[in-house]
Parts: sequence; C-alpha cells; structure tokens
Amino acid sequence: QQRPANPPPLRSRSSRVVRPRHFVAACRRRTRPAVEVGMPRSGKKEKSASGKKAQAAVAASSATAGGAATIQETAGLIKQMQVLEVVAKLQEQVDNLSVLAETYLEQGLLGQHNEALAMRDKAMQTLVQWQPQPPKERPPEESAAADRETAGSQPPALPYWIGPADMGPELLCADTADAAVPQGLPMPRYRWQERDDGGAILEVLEPSADADVEVDMSETMVRLSWGACVLAVPPEFQGDSEACVLQRKRRRRLLILSIPPVLAAPPSLRSPVELLAAALESPEGHGFVDGFLGGLEADRLRQGLLRLWRAGRMDPGEVEGDEDVTNPNRARSDEHLYAEDGDVEIMSFARRLDRVIVEVARRVPGLRTYKLMRGRPMAAIYAGTGSRYTPHFDCVGGDNGRVITCIIYLNPFWKQGDGATLKLWPEARSLHPSGPCREVEPYHGRLAAFLCDSRNLHEVSPIAAAGAGGRAPEPRLALSCWYYDADAIPRVAEEQAAKDAPS
Repeated sequence: QQRPANPPPLRSRSSRVVRPRHFVAACRRRTRPAVEVGMPRSGKKEKSASGKKAQAAVAASSATAGGAATIQETAGLIKQMQVLEVVAKLQEQVDNLSVLAETYLEQGLLGQHNEALAMRDKAMQTLVQWQPQPPKERPPEESAAADRETAGSQPPALPYWIGPADMGPELLCADTADAAVPQGLPMPRYRWQERDDGGAILEVLEPSADADVEVDMSETMVRLSWGACVLAVPPEFQGDSEACVLQRKRRRRLLILSIPPVLAAPPSLRSPVELLAAALESPEGHGFVDGFLGGLEADRLRQGLLRLWRAGRMDPGEVEGDEDVTNPNRARSDEHLYAEDGDVEIMSFARRLDRVIVEVARRVPGLRTYKLMRGRPMAAIYAGTGSRYTPHFDCVGGDNGRVITCIIYLNPFWKQGDGATLKLWPEARSLHPSGPCREVEPYHGRLAAFLCDSRNLHEVSPIAAAGAGGRAPEPRLALSCWYYDADAIPRVAEEQAAKDAPS
C-alpha cells in the first residue's frame, strides 16, 4: 500500500500533535534568519565554499571537549561565516563587472567600458573594507604585455611568401626557401620565420641577384632597397639591430636577415599609448606610431584585405554631391568596405586598438569628457594611377559624432614617389588647404591618429604614374577606425531620419 503524499499528524497518548521529522526540519529552515549582504541574491541559493568551511569549523568546535564549546566561540565562528559569505558575494560582483567591462570593450563601447570599470572599482573598495588583502589587480601595462604575449603565441609565420598585390593566392605557395623561384613574377617577395632563441628570420626573394642591396634597420622598421625597388616592414618583435646577420645567396636570389632577440627594450622607446597621447594632446592634434603592428600581424591583416578586394566585396567610394563613380575627376576614387563581425582579421585589430584608445583617452584631458564608442572599421584600397581622396574633414561641427580618426597602413612595398600619402593641414578651417602641411607616408604597420571634429583637414594624394620600369605603384591599403561621442549618436540618428524622410 502506497504511503499518502501528506500523512496526517499522529497523536500521542497526551493528545499532542506529533509532526514528521522532515516537517520539523523544514520549519527550522524557514525560520532561520537570512544574511543580508547589501546586493541582489541569485535565484538559486547555494552554500558558498566559505560558508561550508565555517560550518565545518563550528561542528569541529562543538565536537571537541565533549561538545562543550562556549557560546562566545560559536558566535565568533558564525560571524566569521557571515563575513566570508559577504566577501564571496563582493568578489562575485567584481568578477561580473570585469566581464561586463570586457564585453563592452569587445563591442567597441569605450564609454560603457569605463563606466563598468568605475563600478568595479567601487566594488573593489568595498571588498577591501571586508577583506584586508584583496586579489591584486593587474595594472594596464601588465595587461597589455600579457595581450602581446598572447598575440605572440599565434603561429609564428605565414605558410606562403608575401608578394605584391597583383599576385593571386595561387602564386603564394612556396613552402621552403629552397623552392625554385618561378619566372616572371613581380619581386621582391618575403616571409618571416622563427628562430629557436625567440628571434626572427626575414627571408626575401630578391628582384635581382646582381643589384646591390642596402639594409637599414631600426627599432620599428626593417628597410631593404635594390635601386628603385624597396621593401620596408616592421620587425616582428624588438630585435637587436646591431647583432643582425645578413646572408645573400645569389644563385637562388635569396636574402636572409637573422635578427636575434633583445633582452630589454631601450629606455628611449616609448609605448604606443604614450606616443598617441602626446600627439593628440599637442596643439596640432595628430601623430603616428611606427611598428604599431608587428610584421606577422600586419601581413595577416593585409592578406585579409586583399582577399576581400579580389572577391569583389568592396564598393566604389562616394561622397555627397559626387554620385558619378565613372568620373575620373571625382573627389574620391577608392574602393572600400565596412567590416562585419565575421571579418576576423579586421575585428581582431579593432579590439586591440580599442584597448590603446581607452588608455589614451584617460591621459588626454580633452577626451575625458567623451563617452567614446568605435564605429565599424572601414577597409580602403586606392589602386591605379591618379586614385585619390580630395581634401575633406571627417566631421564638421559634430555633424556625425566623430571625435578621433585612426588609420593603420598596410603597404610593405611602398616607396617615396609612389604617392597615396596622407596630407594634413591642422590650421585649415575650410576645404581650402592653408597653413603648414604635414605628410604621413603609408608605411607597413604604421598607425596614424588625429582629432577630426572640424580639425585636421586632410587628403589622400594621387597615386603616381608608372615609373621608368613601366610598373605602376602598388595599391595603397589602409584600415580606418573612427571613435564617436556616444552621447551624440541619438541626435545624429534623429537628424539623419529627418533628412531621409519624404518631404
């Protein structure tokens, strides 16, 4: 016979109501006072590890000396249990806010990222009051170093040679330096290899085995030139330029530059955050950083953009009042694409740039009042003689909310005279250039940044014509990221909707 779900109470001889044991235990649990910790409780109630340890300590104390623990000892252990539960809840809140801040940063919402960090810092202060030795927070410099180490743990070299933009992927297939060099392909081509000691090897298939080669290396650039042919790439890491070893195998037209690692960066070498903060805080409000991306990172990003270009995913550039894309004299003659979340190489670079801009904005007084957010990155390619973008502002009077413009250049074969440079006029206040002009060459891995709201009139100069050898300059590749004032976005959206509404 089955036992009823709710058994009736049993009566003893003295007519007292006797309840089952599980009912009494449930009543005791309902009447136990809850510990208030000053924050929302999760829906599922679980005992924390600290609470279990405290309860175990109470049980052990009661078991000693025949269960004769004093009331003061028991009360002290209960108080310790409550403190540990509060600390666990506060630590959980700090961890959740840290995750929220990282999520905002990955989405390019720099203002919300800073707000989440401020809330986390307040929770950390409360945690310090309850816990004398809170978990140590890593400073931004160490976090940036950890990010660089993580990035450096990626595959050390691309499985193919990097060549000019008109080389299709089917031509980038040499697996070893000993492979035969196909005839008729544009040169030079290069690739990075990793040394056993953590250094790097730059292998270059030369354009000519007879021409003299000049090698110049600094902390941020490795430059090789064979007369009119130039290769300029950022090193993959901080190398020892004085201990480099150069080998030249003329029969195979192969040049090998071995770069040993440097144990400590020179004291004069400033971080990208320091360089960009000083540039944006200057009266001109612009500057650049060489070697912002290392050799492999810049090569991967460049190859990603070239794949998108060859696949026909880019659209002709256009501006208001310049609708005829077939006009050779139009204001803008590039091809561009606004990146999506699925464009892995582009979004990986954008998230890395976000971390730098967050630190820069904290150091520049004029940027602290903004709640910055990043827009969608835009890839642009200028190909063909005369391709350009005439002088323009990226923002006028806050009309689109843009505050900062950042551009990463991806041109390992660019040389003086090819054109496609960035020209800025910091003192100009109209579309007519005036005042001193600053020119930024689009070297591989170089990051340019400038304040853009009614400031820094700029243009992309025309690509030059073919040289004496009959070969036109390489297409000029770049990736732009704009940082907006998040508070201005609703106003900009309303104005755009009113403008697009039928009259």
